[in-house]
Amino acid sequence: MKKRNLLAAAILFAFAVFQGNAQKKYSNPVYGSDFPDPTVQRAPDGTFYAYATGCKGKRSTDLISWSNVSNVISRPTWNDSTHADGTKDYYSLWAADVNYIDGKYVCYYASALWGNGSRTGIGVAVGDTPSKFTDKGKLFRSTEIGVKNSIDACYVEEFDKKYIIWGSFNDICMAELTDDALAIKNFTPLNNPQSNGSWTRHKGVTKLAGGAFEGAMIYKRGKYYYLFCSVGSCCEGENSTYRTVVGRAEKLTGPYKNKNGGLMTSDQYTTIIKGNDRWKGPGHNSEIIVDDEGQTWFLYHSYDMNNGCNGRLMLLDKITWDKNGWPVVNDGYPSSGEMDGPIFYSGNGANVTYKAYNTDLSKSQWKGWDVVASEGSDVVSGKGTAFMPFGRVTNEGATFDISQTVSNRISDGLYEMKLNGFDTGHSVEYYIGKVATPVLCPADNGSTAPTSDALVSNNFLNGRLGQSVYGLVVGGKLTFGMRTKQPLTTIDGKPERFCVGNINLIYRDKLATADSTALASVLNSYYAMVEDYANSGKPYYKGYNATVASYKEIAEGTDDALTRYQELLKIHRTTDSIQTSIDGYAELLAEVQALQDKVVAAEAGGFVTEEAKDALQEGLQTLDECDCKDKDLPALIQRLKDAGHNMMYSYQTGDGTKDNPYVILRPEQLDHMHDVLVQDQMVYFVLGADVDMKGFDWKQLNSSENSYRYRINFDGQGHIIRNLTPNGSKNYPSFFGTLCGEIRNTGFVDAKVDGTASGAAIIGGTLGHSTYKDADENLLPVIVENCYVTGSVTSKGYVGAIGGTLGNSPVIIRNCYSAAVITGNGSSANYSGGLVGRVRTELTIENCYAAAAVSSPVAGGIVAGGQNSTTPAATYNNVIAWNPSVDGATAHPFGTTTALDILGETYTYAGMTVNGESVQGGLTHRELQTVAGAWGSPWYKDPSAGNGYPILEWQFKRGDYLELCGFEFDNNETGIESVVTSKQNAQNDVYDLSGRKVAGGKLSGGIYIINGKKKIVR
Repeated sequence: MKKRNLLAAAILFAFAVFQGNAQKKYSNPVYGSDFPDPTVQRAPDGTFYAYATGCKGKRSTDLISWSNVSNVISRPTWNDSTHADGTKDYYSLWAADVNYIDGKYVCYYASALWGNGSRTGIGVAVGDTPSKFTDKGKLFRSTEIGVKNSIDACYVEEFDKKYIIWGSFNDICMAELTDDALAIKNFTPLNNPQSNGSWTRHKGVTKLAGGAFEGAMIYKRGKYYYLFCSVGSCCEGENSTYRTVVGRAEKLTGPYKNKNGGLMTSDQYTTIIKGNDRWKGPGHNSEIIVDDEGQTWFLYHSYDMNNGCNGRLMLLDKITWDKNGWPVVNDGYPSSGEMDGPIFYSGNGANVTYKAYNTDLSKSQWKGWDVVASEGSDVVSGKGTAFMPFGRVTNEGATFDISQTVSNRISDGLYEMKLNGFDTGHSVEYYIGKVATPVLCPADNGSTAPTSDALVSNNFLNGRLGQSVYGLVVGGKLTFGMRTKQPLTTIDGKPERFCVGNINLIYRDKLATADSTALASVLNSYYAMVEDYANSGKPYYKGYNATVASYKEIAEGTDDALTRYQELLKIHRTTDSIQTSIDGYAELLAEVQALQDKVVAAEAGGFVTEEAKDALQEGLQTLDECDCKDKDLPALIQRLKDAGHNMMYSYQTGDGTKDNPYVILRPEQLDHMHDVLVQDQMVYFVLGADVDMKGFDWKQLNSSENSYRYRINFDGQGHIIRNLTPNGSKNYPSFFGTLCGEIRNTGFVDAKVDGTASGAAIIGGTLGHSTYKDADENLLPVIVENCYVTGSVTSKGYVGAIGGTLGNSPVIIRNCYSAAVITGNGSSANYSGGLVGRVRTELTIENCYAAAAVSSPVAGGIVAGGQNSTTPAATYNNVIAWNPSVDGATAHPFGTTTALDILGETYTYAGMTVNGESVQGGLTHRELQTVAGAWGSPWYKDPSAGNGYPILEWQFKRGDYLELCGFEFDNNETGIESVVTSKQNAQNDVYDLSGRKVAGGKLSGGIYIINGKKKIVR
């Protein structure tokens, strides 16, 4: 009993490689020694492997000439002497069935005590090759499954399900397998016979045919499933009555009927081959084999009276199909004379059929194929119906490209892809390599448009809707497929339909001597390809057109196939060059357009350079004349890039000294800081305008790459840097990385720091370094003043808004605030503070506040802590922890300080929660405003100007402080945030506009300051 993948009959890719006439003559038997119950499997290299009772193995490339394969599998040990006869090992392994399943070769075999139907069973073995298997034990014994004489296994797939079919004169049965095909699904062994002597079958067993049959095999063709079996006595020599019979059904599970409608479950059948004077007992056929011309064949065994009935020999015969779809073998008897053999195209030993992936597309969606499809496209492969041969796309507007590349031992030369297919709207094309051919509508070749999937399948299986595309393979790599050349359309109110199946790849020889049609077709395709290039409007080196014209003239002026093929190769290489040139000129065009945009902007800003204008002119001229060879394009493209970069990045003002700092006006110039820093030398920068760093992956300015020896003095002059996103994978992700220097009068708005390394902040992941010293080796102070930050910082390690970790250099932070949310997402050593994280140096913070949430294993509203025994005293004066919440395993409203620290005027917000609990003893929002209002310059005089929070004078002078301060923006010039009812006073802090606190209870209508924010009360 042999296997057949059911849908494979409808969708099998009969890929093949052709080289000359591959048809041979043969006469039976094709193997003249005992080889009963043959099955066959084809390997990726095109070799056929046949297996017989006793697990004997043979190999062949043509099904005609066979050589020995030894030691395929030894007798398993699971079927002990109770169930198998150790003295008759030859017959203790019967009727093997080998299949290639999910990347492995799987062998199902019968193991039995000769002549005893209750002591039989089916086992399974697995191999990486088709010639050597390792036993995996039993599937079941007859007594466990409830079917007497359980032998003759046959594996079957349908869509994503796997089945085993078996039986010998006690019904042909079927059961579903597990996904790995190594066990019966949901199987619990039974214990037969029952106490009363009867047998009970497992609930997962389905009966397909009655007790007259054995050696079953199912083959799917068109809408029918064909159940081939054998009846009669198999092994009586010249008295054998064995013969091969068939029935068919429209469902896998039946009912299977003979030609006259008789049921196989009632032992009715149609005989297709039987014995005669010479051949006795022909039966137990293999799977159906489809050769490379689509002809169907099978192997089977028979006694031969011409050799004295010495064993059951292996025979080969062709199956044809009558007008009603019934199989016919010769005149009903095995062939005796010389016959035309199967056709298999060798092509230097490569067979593309078995090197392609997933020839059975019913199992999974385009497994092994590269599928690129537009979103929402209904691109299916053999799914939804057993009659869908290969694939279809039905969505209007869909685009797709479905391809596969085979590169193992593929010969260079001409190939033909033959297939059956149609496209109702001419939007689809097939291709081999570069060559593409439109898919015809059925009406284009005399056929009518299919109306059902069943009819499509029938047309395909009968060779209708046949089409071809020719292509050239160079370099041993064959890429083929199908794609849309334009989106699918709607025709007469119905989506355009595309379908293809029965693909054959045929090698047409390197010199085209085998098929001049292939050479002519491919040459014409390449001529058209070059013409399309010329008419596409895409620029490329114009000299290629003349080159192709000269090759074409030679090819068309000769009848010599070799010369024409050589010119084809030259044209092929030239089209490669044209495509390279098109790609190169496309890159040139993109760079010209980019530089043109920059030049326009630079002219408007007054910083355009002659270098950029000259490069742009050369680029435009080259695109117009297309006279630049491919090898010279990269240099021109690089010149355009350099000219644009130099213009945008270079500083127009300044030399980096204290008296003449670099002036930064654009994002590119901020990025250019990386290029002008000098080790151990202070470089001065000022902002001359706001800059938006969106789209820049910011690299820290001072890092281990330069041994932390860059020194920077940065003055924002009242400007802001927006959308800073430092590279979080580097140490100390932040603007500076490690700040050795000073920064002042700068705002960082909507910064986003996501760090995976320790020491993260918006301004400096670390503030100070041991290398930051004066000439006398004294540590120099790091100064951050008159700055503010908004956004978020998330990292492990040490995290803060202004500084992540502070070490070595003295640090001074004054007149700054943060509205940046701080999150430490690391371990218990994760120190995160509203302004700074870990402190290991002399720190001074004055006239500062933090007003955003902090969450971390160790958290503080201003500073996390982390001091050790050598940490100098810190000074905190006029510092407010204005945070709405501080959360962590170790969390403090202000932060962890030491006994050495000097705490001047420090405050916490009464509305703050620490791990969800309200803070005791803090000041109200209004009271904190009053505190900050006393700080004086450089703070703006109204401590509520920033939507209820203090801001710096330079922020107020900008005029856009309400939008950019980092707190809730109110576009109402009155500063009124919302409207409430008089009943909503509750326990809020309420003041009138003169700053007098209003007693609790119901408020009369008017404008009040509630929790530091102006609101209308009605």
